[in-house]
Amino acid sequence: MAGHPSESVVHLLHRAAQVADAEFMRHSDGLTPRLFEILKAVAAADGVSQIEIMAVTGIDRSSVASLVAKLVDLGFLTRRKRASDNRTYAVHLTMDGEKALRRNRGIAERVDAQLLSLLARRERNELMKLLRSLVMQRETRPGH
Repeated sequence: MAGHPSESVVHLLHRAAQVADAEFMRHSDGLTPRLFEILKAVAAADGVSQIEIMAVTGIDRSSVASLVAKLVDLGFLTRRKRASDNRTYAVHLTMDGEKALRRNRGIAERVDAQLLSLLARRERNELMKLLRSLVMQRETRPGH
């Protein structure tokens, strides 16, 4: 019936992601949450491969490739073939990428706090626990 919220888990998770993405984008300097996650992954392990970025972030292979290319175009990352395997790129954070990461890290923390402030403390903790559980269960048991 029109006007009633969906009870579909898939739809509600998608809508929650839309709300969170829009709030992050409203405050960021043009980075999307996925671009920000890739910057964080590269900062945590400089010289990481795109496959390793995919494993850490959970972002699919083709999206990682296009997002890394966009960050290279923005001057936030560099990408060079690895000497040990010329089929694989080593991805590095540039100085501009470090600055963008610092700027957007604070934004991400404020947006997280703002979104979670809509819930009671017990609900916040439960939400985070349930989201982590859902992701971990799915990652450790793909295909179920």
